[in-house]
Amino acid sequence: MIWSPEGRRHPPGRSPSEEAFRNGMIFLGTGGARVVVFKQIRASGGIWMELDGTQVHIDPGPGALVHARSKRLQLDPAHLTAVILTHKHLDHSADINVMIEAMTEGGFHPRGAVLAPKDAYDRDPVVLQYLRS
Repeated sequence: MIWSPEGRRHPPGRSPSEEAFRNGMIFLGTGGARVVVFKQIRASGGIWMELDGTQVHIDPGPGALVHARSKRLQLDPAHLTAVILTHKHLDHSADINVMIEAMTEGGFHPRGAVLAPKDAYDRDPVVLQYLRS
């Protein structure tokens, strides 16, 4: 589902592309409890937002990269400004590492920011050590 900042839903029947998506948000998936996620009753890819050229992915859960890169959406994670993780639950964090890799193009173009709670980096981390720099 795609929403503009004015709260309007994207017109049905039209496939948004990165060029068409400006100053709005796309729900890649709203996830839910464990059963909802592992059965993919609702997708769990998080929210992709853009405002004045700043692109942010919030809570990249399972399937985040696949949903973003889908033929329908054609979003490019290499253009992300930041990835935000609200908490460590799998429906919010499962694809955080792959989105960091995609944002930095495999670490060859270090850029962007990762905003996550301290426990995402501590004991039982979800953000892998090699991606932190």
